[in-house]
Amino acid sequence: MNNSEQIAAIYKRFQNTLQPIDRRIKFKIPHAKELLKVFAENYLKTRGLNFTYLPEYDQIAEWLADNKGKGLFLFGNCGLGKTMIVRHVITPILLIYTDKVVKHIDAVKLGDFIYSNPKIGGLISVDDVGTESLEKVIYGDRIIPFSEFMDSCEKNDALPIITTNLTAKQIVERYGDRTLDRIKSTCVRICLTGDSFRS
Repeated sequence: MNNSEQIAAIYKRFQNTLQPIDRRIKFKIPHAKELLKVFAENYLKTRGLNFTYLPEYDQIAEWLADNKGKGLFLFGNCGLGKTMIVRHVITPILLIYTDKVVKHIDAVKLGDFIYSNPKIGGLISVDDVGTESLEKVIYGDRIIPFSEFMDSCEKNDALPIITTNLTAKQIVERYGDRTLDRIKSTCVRICLTGDSFRS
């Protein structure tokens, strides 16, 4: 037996132990589209507002129906319900139907969160990415909090749920290609379009 055959035999023998363990958070919620509508309508009704169902919400419902171990990245124009959907629709649906708790962080506090949580895990929502300070000094090192957050999510199989008004080009300009690549590898990306509901 030559060296390549020996290596192949050893690899085959230990193949099962070499396979990475998939620790990503996965869920499948039945009737996700109906739930999304009901929770959104009820939340807005308490505020005296009507719910307008955007076509892109179908993609959010598909994510809820089977996230395939990926987080959610909502981007697009202001005033289209990104924050409302995450905080007041997705969060209670996940809690009620999967017993999973979403930890919410405003992007402006992301630097402090990274400082106090060096190993990120679970379901974490970061709202309004792009409004935070680009850099933070931690133990004398300058870091980019959002880039560190995305790196940590990928390394630790955390499930990020992110909202932003930034485009892909603006994300690259602000955080670099590597961070955009992390977003693509860890999240389902959904762009919301149209006019602001606030106008």
